[in-house]
Amino acid sequence: MISPTTELPDIDSDDDPLAGFGLDFDTEVAAVQSRCDVPAEDRIREATERLTESSNRVAEFLAKPATGEPLYLDLETIPDFSRMDAFDLEPLPVLPPVDTQDQLLPADQFLSQTVPEIEAWLAKHNPPREWLDIALDLEKSGKARKGVIEKFDSHDRRIASIVGAEEKRIKKMSVTPMMCRICSISWAVGGDNPVSIYAGDDPMMERHLLEMAWKMLSRCRPLIGFGVGGFDTPVLIARSMILGVHPAKMMDRRKFGSADVLDLCQELYGNGWGEAIGLKPTCRSLGIEPEMPDTDGSEVYKLFKVGDAEKITAYNRSDVRLVQRLHREKMVGYFCA
Repeated sequence: MISPTTELPDIDSDDDPLAGFGLDFDTEVAAVQSRCDVPAEDRIREATERLTESSNRVAEFLAKPATGEPLYLDLETIPDFSRMDAFDLEPLPVLPPVDTQDQLLPADQFLSQTVPEIEAWLAKHNPPREWLDIALDLEKSGKARKGVIEKFDSHDRRIASIVGAEEKRIKKMSVTPMMCRICSISWAVGGDNPVSIYAGDDPMMERHLLEMAWKMLSRCRPLIGFGVGGFDTPVLIARSMILGVHPAKMMDRRKFGSADVLDLCQELYGNGWGEAIGLKPTCRSLGIEPEMPDTDGSEVYKLFKVGDAEKITAYNRSDVRLVQRLHREKMVGYFCA
Protein backbone atom coordinates (compact mmCIF):
# COMPACT_ATOMS: atom_id res chain seq x y z
CA MET A 1 0.00 0.00 0.00
CA ILE A 2 1.48 3.37 -0.99
CA SER A 3 1.21 6.02 1.69
CA PRO A 4 0.37 9.59 0.66
CA THR A 5 4.02 10.68 1.03
CA THR A 6 5.75 7.62 -0.43
CA GLU A 7 8.29 8.59 -3.08
CA LEU A 8 8.63 6.07 -5.86
CA PRO A 9 12.16 5.12 -7.02
CA ASP A 10 13.84 7.51 -9.41
CA ILE A 11 13.70 6.64 -13.09
CA ASP A 12 17.06 5.25 -14.17
CA SER A 13 18.72 7.85 -16.32
CA ASP A 14 22.30 6.60 -16.85
CA ASP A 15 24.13 9.23 -18.91
CA ASP A 16 20.95 10.78 -20.25
CA PRO A 17 18.79 12.28 -17.49
CA LEU A 18 15.76 12.31 -19.82
CA ALA A 19 16.10 8.68 -20.87
CA GLY A 20 13.50 7.53 -18.37
CA PHE A 21 10.84 9.58 -20.11
CA GLY A 22 11.29 8.02 -23.54
CA LEU A 23 11.97 11.50 -24.93
CA ASP A 24 14.22 12.26 -27.86
CA PHE A 25 14.54 16.01 -27.93
CA ASP A 26 17.23 15.97 -30.62
CA THR A 27 14.83 14.20 -33.00
CA GLU A 28 11.91 16.45 -32.05
CA VAL A 29 13.96 19.62 -32.44
CA ALA A 30 15.29 18.46 -35.80
CA ALA A 31 11.75 17.71 -36.97
CA VAL A 32 10.56 21.17 -36.02
CA GLN A 33 13.63 22.85 -37.50
CA SER A 34 13.06 21.01 -40.78
CA ARG A 35 9.79 22.91 -41.10
CA CYS A 36 11.46 26.24 -40.44
CA ASP A 37 13.19 26.83 -43.75
CA VAL A 38 10.88 29.64 -44.79
CA PRO A 39 10.76 33.09 -43.17
CA ALA A 40 7.05 32.72 -42.37
CA GLU A 41 7.95 30.11 -39.76
CA ASP A 42 10.42 32.21 -37.78
CA ARG A 43 8.15 31.96 -34.77
CA ILE A 44 8.42 28.16 -34.85
CA ARG A 45 12.20 28.42 -35.02
CA GLU A 46 12.21 30.72 -31.99
CA ALA A 47 9.91 28.33 -30.12
CA THR A 48 12.30 25.48 -30.97
CA GLU A 49 15.21 27.42 -29.53
CA ARG A 50 13.26 28.10 -26.34
CA LEU A 51 12.33 24.42 -26.07
CA THR A 52 15.97 23.37 -26.53
CA GLU A 53 17.19 25.84 -23.90
CA SER A 54 14.48 24.88 -21.41
CA SER A 55 14.91 21.13 -21.89
CA ASN A 56 18.67 21.49 -21.44
CA ARG A 57 18.11 23.28 -18.13
CA VAL A 58 15.72 20.56 -16.99
CA ALA A 59 18.21 17.90 -18.05
CA GLU A 60 20.98 19.59 -16.05
CA PHE A 61 18.80 19.68 -12.96
CA LEU A 62 17.66 16.07 -13.28
CA ALA A 63 21.28 14.96 -13.63
CA LYS A 64 22.02 16.28 -10.12
CA PRO A 65 21.20 14.49 -6.86
CA ALA A 66 17.88 15.37 -5.24
CA THR A 67 18.20 18.78 -3.61
CA GLY A 68 15.18 18.94 -1.32
CA GLU A 69 14.59 22.52 -2.45
CA PRO A 70 11.05 23.81 -3.07
CA LEU A 71 9.53 23.74 -6.52
CA TYR A 72 7.57 26.83 -7.56
CA LEU A 73 5.07 25.97 -10.29
CA ASP A 74 2.35 27.58 -12.37
CA LEU A 75 0.20 26.21 -15.21
CA GLU A 76 -1.53 28.00 -18.07
CA THR A 77 -4.52 26.12 -19.42
CA ILE A 78 -6.88 26.28 -22.39
CA PRO A 79 -10.11 24.37 -23.18
CA ASP A 80 -9.71 20.77 -24.30
CA PHE A 81 -12.08 20.92 -27.24
CA SER A 82 -10.86 17.51 -28.44
CA ARG A 83 -12.90 15.86 -25.65
CA MET A 84 -16.13 17.86 -25.98
CA ASP A 85 -18.18 14.66 -26.34
CA ALA A 86 -17.22 13.74 -22.77
CA PHE A 87 -18.64 16.92 -21.25
CA ASP A 88 -22.30 17.42 -20.39
CA LEU A 89 -22.56 20.98 -21.72
CA GLU A 90 -25.55 22.73 -23.22
CA PRO A 91 -25.23 23.61 -26.91
CA LEU A 92 -24.09 27.19 -27.45
CA PRO A 93 -26.47 29.63 -29.13
CA VAL A 94 -25.43 30.21 -32.73
CA LEU A 95 -24.30 33.69 -33.70
CA PRO A 96 -25.97 34.57 -37.01
CA PRO A 97 -23.58 35.71 -39.72
CA VAL A 98 -23.27 39.46 -40.24
CA ASP A 99 -25.60 40.57 -43.03
CA THR A 100 -24.06 41.37 -46.39
CA GLN A 101 -24.92 44.59 -48.21
CA ASP A 102 -27.55 42.95 -50.40
CA GLN A 103 -29.34 41.55 -47.31
CA LEU A 104 -29.76 44.97 -45.71
CA LEU A 105 -32.59 47.42 -46.18
CA PRO A 106 -31.72 51.06 -46.71
CA ALA A 107 -31.85 52.68 -43.27
CA ASP A 108 -34.75 54.98 -44.16
CA GLN A 109 -36.77 52.08 -45.59
CA PHE A 110 -36.03 50.01 -42.47
CA LEU A 111 -37.27 52.84 -40.23
CA SER A 112 -40.44 53.31 -42.27
CA GLN A 113 -41.71 50.02 -40.80
CA THR A 114 -43.88 49.72 -37.70
CA VAL A 115 -42.26 48.98 -34.36
CA PRO A 116 -43.35 45.29 -34.42
CA GLU A 117 -41.99 44.97 -37.99
CA ILE A 118 -38.67 46.51 -36.90
CA GLU A 119 -38.49 44.05 -34.00
CA ALA A 120 -39.26 41.08 -36.28
CA TRP A 121 -36.65 42.20 -38.86
CA LEU A 122 -33.91 42.61 -36.23
CA ALA A 123 -34.74 39.18 -34.81
CA LYS A 124 -33.89 37.59 -38.17
CA HIS A 125 -30.83 39.69 -39.03
CA ASN A 126 -27.40 40.64 -37.73
CA PRO A 127 -26.57 43.98 -39.36
CA PRO A 128 -23.03 45.34 -39.13
CA ARG A 129 -22.39 47.90 -36.40
CA GLU A 130 -21.94 50.72 -38.91
CA TRP A 131 -25.41 50.15 -40.40
CA LEU A 132 -27.01 50.03 -36.95
CA ASP A 133 -25.35 53.31 -35.96
CA ILE A 134 -26.57 55.00 -39.14
CA ALA A 135 -30.14 53.77 -38.61
CA LEU A 136 -30.08 54.72 -34.93
CA ASP A 137 -28.78 58.23 -35.64
CA LEU A 138 -31.43 58.65 -38.34
CA GLU A 139 -34.19 57.64 -35.92
CA LYS A 140 -32.89 60.01 -33.24
CA SER A 141 -32.60 62.90 -35.70
CA GLY A 142 -36.31 62.71 -36.45
CA LYS A 143 -39.20 62.21 -34.10
CA ALA A 144 -38.01 59.11 -32.29
CA ARG A 145 -40.92 56.74 -31.87
CA LYS A 146 -41.63 55.07 -28.58
CA GLY A 147 -40.10 51.60 -28.51
CA VAL A 148 -37.82 51.84 -31.57
CA ILE A 149 -34.61 52.66 -29.70
CA GLU A 150 -35.47 49.93 -27.18
CA LYS A 151 -35.58 47.43 -30.08
CA PHE A 152 -32.04 48.46 -31.06
CA ASP A 153 -30.94 47.94 -27.44
CA SER A 154 -32.65 44.54 -27.29
CA HIS A 155 -30.88 43.48 -30.47
CA ASP A 156 -27.49 44.53 -29.06
CA ARG A 157 -28.14 42.61 -25.85
CA ARG A 158 -29.16 39.49 -27.79
CA ILE A 159 -25.97 39.51 -29.86
CA ALA A 160 -23.84 40.27 -26.78
CA SER A 161 -25.41 37.36 -24.89
CA ILE A 162 -24.56 34.96 -27.73
CA VAL A 163 -20.95 36.17 -27.81
CA GLY A 164 -20.80 36.11 -24.01
CA ALA A 165 -22.01 32.51 -23.88
CA GLU A 166 -18.97 31.38 -25.85
CA GLU A 167 -16.64 33.43 -23.66
CA LYS A 168 -18.19 31.89 -20.52
CA ARG A 169 -17.77 28.41 -22.02
CA ILE A 170 -14.09 29.06 -22.74
CA LYS A 171 -13.51 30.39 -19.22
CA LYS A 172 -15.34 27.46 -17.59
CA MET A 173 -13.43 24.87 -19.60
CA SER A 174 -10.10 26.62 -19.06
CA VAL A 175 -10.36 26.42 -15.26
CA THR A 176 -12.07 23.02 -14.83
CA PRO A 177 -9.45 20.24 -14.42
CA MET A 178 -11.35 17.63 -16.44
CA MET A 179 -12.19 20.09 -19.23
CA CYS A 180 -8.89 21.86 -19.80
CA ARG A 181 -5.48 20.99 -21.18
CA ILE A 182 -2.08 22.36 -20.18
CA CYS A 183 -0.86 24.95 -22.65
CA SER A 184 2.31 25.95 -20.79
CA ILE A 185 4.16 24.96 -17.63
CA SER A 186 6.62 27.16 -15.77
CA TRP A 187 8.67 26.17 -12.75
CA ALA A 188 11.63 27.28 -10.69
CA VAL A 189 13.73 25.35 -8.18
CA GLY A 190 14.62 27.32 -5.07
CA GLY A 191 15.94 30.71 -6.08
CA ASP A 192 16.72 29.75 -9.69
CA ASN A 193 15.24 31.62 -12.63
CA PRO A 194 11.96 30.10 -13.89
CA VAL A 195 11.82 27.73 -16.86
CA SER A 196 8.82 27.80 -19.21
CA ILE A 197 7.94 25.26 -21.88
CA TYR A 198 5.04 25.65 -24.29
CA ALA A 199 2.81 22.73 -25.27
CA GLY A 200 0.04 24.54 -27.15
CA ASP A 201 -2.62 21.97 -27.99
CA ASP A 202 -0.16 19.16 -28.80
CA PRO A 203 -1.03 16.17 -26.56
CA MET A 204 2.38 14.53 -27.11
CA MET A 205 4.18 17.67 -25.97
CA GLU A 206 1.81 18.01 -23.02
CA ARG A 207 2.57 14.43 -22.06
CA HIS A 208 6.30 15.17 -22.13
CA LEU A 209 5.78 18.22 -19.90
CA LEU A 210 3.76 16.19 -17.41
CA GLU A 211 6.46 13.53 -17.24
CA MET A 212 9.10 16.18 -16.59
CA ALA A 213 6.91 17.96 -14.02
CA TRP A 214 6.38 14.75 -12.03
CA LYS A 215 10.09 13.99 -12.15
CA MET A 216 10.82 17.48 -10.82
CA LEU A 217 8.22 16.96 -8.09
CA SER A 218 9.96 13.74 -7.05
CA ARG A 219 13.17 15.72 -6.51
CA CYS A 220 11.76 18.82 -4.80
CA ARG A 221 9.70 19.53 -1.72
CA PRO A 222 7.34 21.22 -1.20
CA LEU A 223 5.46 22.22 -4.32
CA ILE A 224 4.67 25.93 -3.88
CA GLY A 225 2.16 28.03 -5.78
CA PHE A 226 -0.67 30.52 -5.41
CA GLY A 227 -3.86 28.47 -5.60
CA VAL A 228 -1.74 25.41 -6.39
CA GLY A 229 -3.80 23.16 -4.10
CA GLY A 230 -7.13 24.10 -5.64
CA PHE A 231 -6.10 24.29 -9.30
CA ASP A 232 -2.59 23.33 -10.41
CA THR A 233 -2.33 19.97 -8.64
CA PRO A 234 -5.85 18.83 -9.64
CA VAL A 235 -5.02 19.75 -13.26
CA LEU A 236 -1.69 17.89 -13.12
CA ILE A 237 -3.44 14.79 -11.81
CA ALA A 238 -6.43 15.00 -14.18
CA ARG A 239 -4.29 15.52 -17.28
CA SER A 240 -1.93 12.74 -16.18
CA MET A 241 -4.85 10.32 -15.88
CA ILE A 242 -6.26 11.39 -19.24
CA LEU A 243 -2.90 11.08 -21.05
CA GLY A 244 -1.75 7.97 -19.17
CA VAL A 245 1.20 9.58 -17.37
CA HIS A 246 2.08 7.78 -14.12
CA PRO A 247 3.19 10.10 -11.29
CA ALA A 248 6.75 9.67 -10.05
CA LYS A 249 5.50 10.65 -6.60
CA MET A 250 2.29 10.42 -4.57
CA MET A 251 1.64 13.80 -2.96
CA ASP A 252 0.05 14.51 0.39
CA ARG A 253 -2.64 17.01 -0.67
CA ARG A 254 -4.24 17.85 2.66
CA LYS A 255 -5.46 21.44 2.58
CA PHE A 256 -3.44 22.43 5.64
CA GLY A 257 -0.42 20.79 7.22
CA SER A 258 0.92 19.05 4.10
CA ALA A 259 4.69 18.79 3.78
CA ASP A 260 4.34 18.19 0.05
CA VAL A 261 2.18 21.14 -1.07
CA LEU A 262 2.29 24.74 0.14
CA ASP A 263 -0.53 26.88 -1.23
CA LEU A 264 0.30 30.52 -0.53
CA CYS A 265 -3.29 31.59 -1.20
CA GLN A 266 -4.59 29.20 1.45
CA GLU A 267 -1.89 30.30 3.88
CA LEU A 268 -2.81 33.96 3.43
CA TYR A 269 -6.58 33.71 3.17
CA GLY A 270 -7.42 30.43 4.90
CA ASN A 271 -10.89 29.20 4.05
CA GLY A 272 -11.94 32.69 3.00
CA TRP A 273 -11.48 32.06 -0.70
CA GLY A 274 -14.07 34.70 -1.44
CA GLU A 275 -11.77 37.27 0.12
CA ALA A 276 -8.74 36.21 -1.91
CA ILE A 277 -7.74 39.01 -4.26
CA GLY A 278 -5.51 37.15 -6.69
CA LEU A 279 -1.76 36.82 -7.03
CA LYS A 280 -1.00 40.19 -8.59
CA PRO A 281 -3.14 42.31 -6.23
CA THR A 282 -1.78 40.36 -3.25
CA CYS A 283 1.79 41.03 -4.35
CA ARG A 284 1.10 44.70 -5.05
CA SER A 285 -0.40 45.11 -1.58
CA LEU A 286 2.91 43.83 -0.18
CA GLY A 287 5.09 46.05 -2.36
CA ILE A 288 5.95 43.51 -5.08
CA GLU A 289 5.30 44.86 -8.56
CA PRO A 290 4.33 42.34 -11.32
CA GLU A 291 6.48 42.19 -14.45
CA MET A 292 3.42 41.89 -16.71
CA PRO A 293 0.70 43.85 -14.87
CA ASP A 294 -1.68 44.03 -17.83
CA THR A 295 -1.75 40.29 -18.63
CA ASP A 296 -3.78 37.68 -16.79
CA GLY A 297 -4.95 34.11 -17.25
CA SER A 298 -8.11 35.15 -19.08
CA GLU A 299 -5.96 36.24 -22.04
CA VAL A 300 -4.11 32.95 -22.49
CA TYR A 301 -6.66 31.42 -24.86
CA LYS A 302 -6.73 34.58 -26.98
CA LEU A 303 -2.92 34.52 -27.17
CA PHE A 304 -3.03 30.83 -28.05
CA LYS A 305 -5.52 31.50 -30.86
CA VAL A 306 -3.12 33.99 -32.48
CA GLY A 307 -0.11 31.75 -31.92
CA ASP A 308 1.71 34.01 -29.44
CA ALA A 309 3.61 31.29 -27.58
CA GLU A 310 6.29 33.77 -26.55
CA LYS A 311 3.90 35.98 -24.60
CA ILE A 312 2.20 32.98 -22.97
CA THR A 313 5.49 31.55 -21.71
CA ALA A 314 6.73 35.00 -20.64
CA TYR A 315 3.52 35.52 -18.65
CA ASN A 316 3.84 32.02 -17.19
CA ARG A 317 7.40 32.75 -16.02
CA SER A 318 6.38 36.12 -14.59
CA ASP A 319 3.77 34.48 -12.37
CA VAL A 320 6.31 31.98 -11.06
CA ARG A 321 8.68 34.85 -10.23
CA LEU A 322 5.85 36.53 -8.33
CA VAL A 323 5.20 33.33 -6.35
CA GLN A 324 8.93 33.04 -5.59
CA ARG A 325 9.13 36.61 -4.34
CA LEU A 326 5.89 36.40 -2.35
CA HIS A 327 7.13 33.29 -0.57
CA ARG A 328 10.81 34.12 -0.12
CA GLU A 329 10.61 37.87 0.51
CA LYS A 330 7.33 38.24 2.41
CA MET A 331 5.84 35.03 3.79
CA VAL A 332 8.83 33.13 5.15
CA GLY A 333 8.91 33.59 8.90
CA TYR A 334 5.26 34.71 9.08
CA PHE A 335 3.15 31.98 7.53
CA CYS A 336 5.65 29.33 6.49
CA ALA A 337 9.26 28.25 6.45
